[in-house]
Amino acid sequence: RLALLLVLFLLAGQTWPAEPARYTIDADVLTEASGVAVSRHDPELLWAHNDSGDWSTIYAITTQGHYRGRVDILGADALDWEDIAAFEQNGKPWLLIADVGDNFGFRSLSSLYLLPEPDLHGKTDNFKLDARVARRINFRFEDGPRDVESVAVDAQNDRIYLLSKRDQPPRLYQLPLNDTGAQIPLTATKVNALNRLPGVSAEDLRNDTEFRRFRNQPTALDISADGKTWLITTYKQALIYRRSGQRTLNQVFAEPPQVRPLPSLPQVEAGALSANGQTGYFISEKSPAELVILPLAEPADSNSLR
Repeated sequence: RLALLLVLFLLAGQTWPAEPARYTIDADVLTEASGVAVSRHDPELLWAHNDSGDWSTIYAITTQGHYRGRVDILGADALDWEDIAAFEQNGKPWLLIADVGDNFGFRSLSSLYLLPEPDLHGKTDNFKLDARVARRINFRFEDGPRDVESVAVDAQNDRIYLLSKRDQPPRLYQLPLNDTGAQIPLTATKVNALNRLPGVSAEDLRNDTEFRRFRNQPTALDISADGKTWLITTYKQALIYRRSGQRTLNQVFAEPPQVRPLPSLPQVEAGALSANGQTGYFISEKSPAELVILPLAEPADSNSLR
């Protein structure tokens, strides 16, 4: 009992920063949002896309929910786009679009599309641009098909990470970001299983009749520019992991994450980090799409979590 009281005291001493901001996106373009990334050209700009059923298109949205325009991606198929990542390589901003959804586990190959991030400097609202894929990565998972909605790039360590959705516990896989000389198609190799993700609560089972069994499933993944902050989005929470020093991923994920509850949103499947890892951006899948901006800086007294 004394130990329980001590834990409650420590948790009570943690104060998360300001409350989230919330906006309704002012154009009906994201009818089933499944991916979002923060631009590396402009921190006030987001790139987002829909789930299966849309064209090979990404949409530019400001961080206040204002629609700027669209970019059609030439050279990319859109079977089941599930996530998008923004990163820098050799001082240049890039985007990675992940066509990795596999609800029924039948895909022998999945695809990732890499392209230089479009620069919107001087573009007026409601623009329409074309952008061409610079590189397509076809790959398979080493242990058979996996349904994945969560993909991120750790450019500091030359890695692409993919987190499975339906496995219990979810499985983390990796691919090289630069595959010079590698055999095609690539094979995504398993890093580890995430055994410390929060489970489904009794309240979820009692109150959420539609998604109660799936509330803890990962729907998005992102990594800060320095590789030290990892964000996993689920249907109800933002899960934050901090990677410091020379800690391996196995060491990082052996500990429970910091948990930041998400405001009530209908089916959150798009989540992203600011480049500095201090802010999370989340978009609901249902229309009209809502954007939530959530401070993710470490709470006061955060050492009590470690």
